[in-house]
Amino acid sequence: MPTTCKYDGFDSMPETIRKGKPTPFLRIFLLAAVTASAGLSIDLCLPALPFISDSLTSDMGQVQQTISVFILGVGFGQLIYGPLADHFGRKPLLITGLVVFIITSILCALAQSVEQLIAFRLLQSLGVAAGAVVMRAVVRDFYQGEEAAKVFSQIMLVVLIAPLVAPLMSAQLLLWFSWRIIFVILALFGLALLVGVAFKLPETLPARERTKISIRNLPRQYVAVLRDRNTLGYFLCGSFTFAGMFAFVAGSPFVYIQYYHVPVEYFGFLYASNVLMISLLSWVNSQVIEEVGLGRMLNDATWLSMLAGIAVMFFAVTGMGGLWGIFPGLVVFIGCLGLIAANCNAGMLDPFGKSAGTASAIMGAGRFMMGGVASMIVGFFHDGTPVPMAAVICASSVLAFLSYRIFVDQEHSTSTAC
Repeated sequence: MPTTCKYDGFDSMPETIRKGKPTPFLRIFLLAAVTASAGLSIDLCLPALPFISDSLTSDMGQVQQTISVFILGVGFGQLIYGPLADHFGRKPLLITGLVVFIITSILCALAQSVEQLIAFRLLQSLGVAAGAVVMRAVVRDFYQGEEAAKVFSQIMLVVLIAPLVAPLMSAQLLLWFSWRIIFVILALFGLALLVGVAFKLPETLPARERTKISIRNLPRQYVAVLRDRNTLGYFLCGSFTFAGMFAFVAGSPFVYIQYYHVPVEYFGFLYASNVLMISLLSWVNSQVIEEVGLGRMLNDATWLSMLAGIAVMFFAVTGMGGLWGIFPGLVVFIGCLGLIAANCNAGMLDPFGKSAGTASAIMGAGRFMMGGVASMIVGFFHDGTPVPMAAVICASSVLAFLSYRIFVDQEHSTSTAC
């Protein structure tokens, strides 16, 4: 059975796409850079939070809301952009989102109070949300099945540069400049993306393939997407895995620095080890997915993720091994995101052609919203130990494992019929 299918009828696409040749590196890099704008907008700002608090004479709780509203805004924003991308086309929505991102980044740099900054960050997140939705829809327009999973993995490899570089770059900038330089950098980054998208990214949804939009029917469209059992399984599997990742992001600074007394200057190395593991497994996925198959990769990855989650919980509760008891399980669990995310992307979007934007919106919104809930649970049950973070990670890994096996037809996951 064939493992890939190209979208029929794309007469307006470049000849290389219609013939099924690999996506050029420049296009993959551009889509990855657009996707990375969300991570950069968070990671660049994290070291700047204390400086923002001092500059705007506000407490850290208020300043931290600039991160919370951004995450929630990206989630809700994708629900808006998904149907719009199916109606107006991919490129117009992406350009609109980048323009919003540039303008609001400048406004953030000019904010004179924490209330203004929170409001501008919320608007900024709505610009970022467009890129997240459109990237996945564009890949689905180009490819399906294992080939789409391979491209998603390649994109993730580029995206993961952001959390490796952003905190270090931000810390160096803050030695010489005000925190406002962070948002100037983001505005320039958005401008570079705008130029790249305008001149290098083709429209992948011809006018004749676009869907009509009805605000009143949007809830019905979203329900229709998740009504399919396989789609629901991929959605839940990916979302629960992301929930575990956000639990780690929320809890790891306390667990590493305060509980296990890791010096602050070494925390970045421990954090980077997770990113490197995601990168490694994303690369492995991109190399073997077409030979091994999406179904087997997800089956093995969810098993490995669950075993790692259980190990994290065991060492957190017993205290055995201290830091070096819990650390390997965390690295493996977070690393499995490199296998699960790309393959769930491909599996969920596979049945959708012209409505891939709507499906992509639900996927992205679910991941950010579940991640937000997971991080809040870690904070709410904080008890001075690693157990709350470990419990959420363990539960997320088990729920992802069960979601894939209960809802996804295993025969469906090992083939990609058009």
